[in-house]
Amino acid sequence: MGWKVLFGHYASLTMLWWAVLLIPYLAGRYGLKRAGGAPSSKRILSAIGCGLLMGLLTGLFHAWIIGVFDSVDPAEILKRTVQITSWRMFFFTIFATIGALIADLCPPEPKSEHIAAIS
Repeated sequence: MGWKVLFGHYASLTMLWWAVLLIPYLAGRYGLKRAGGAPSSKRILSAIGCGLLMGLLTGLFHAWIIGVFDSVDPAEILKRTVQITSWRMFFFTIFATIGALIADLCPPEPKSEHIAAIS
């Protein structure tokens, strides 16, 4: 059961463009946040891992949306899923790394109540 069965049409990139930009950025930010006080190289590697995982999950989700799993031929399912998922993992890793670098180089300003509590 794919997206077409539920909604009556296939999803296109124009419908999901926001997710293509937002998911890798959030994966990079999340990877950076989870790394805590680790050195920058480990925080970036954490963001890369998040990008790979998110690329894998969104690739599988996209394969489900366009109905790849509706096929009865296992070889065709595997071939199409690998094609879809590998490109997403590649791009999401790059975009998650960019998001982590932006978050690492431009951290948010501390809130004034946090500064008052320290001093």
